[in-house]
Amino acid sequence: MGTCPLEEYEKLIDDNTAVVFVDYVSWITGGYRERIREIAEIAHARGAVLISDAFHAVGVLPIDVTRDGVDVLITGSYKWLLGPHGAGFVYVSDELLNSLSHRYRVGWGGLMITK
Repeated sequence: MGTCPLEEYEKLIDDNTAVVFVDYVSWITGGYRERIREIAEIAHARGAVLISDAFHAVGVLPIDVTRDGVDVLITGSYKWLLGPHGAGFVYVSDELLNSLSHRYRVGWGGLMITK
């Protein structure tokens, strides 16, 4: 109960899908570890980006975003990393980051808006 077989991902992800968002480990199912690598392969074959929320995995399981084909990984730090509330991080693959057009750039000089 509460898991989604890979066949369902194959049926639901099509060429019109832009983003697939999936938990690395599900909190709803009592800790089911999603098959991230296989889901990423399905998403990428159809031109979609895979974003994974690793909040319930980071600090407990080894995570290899390159091996798993994760384009974006997000997480907070207060659960298994024992960090403060409000702190977290976002990983974006080089390939995806280089393909994005940046409208806003923030740096030590402030905010620049580009066309």
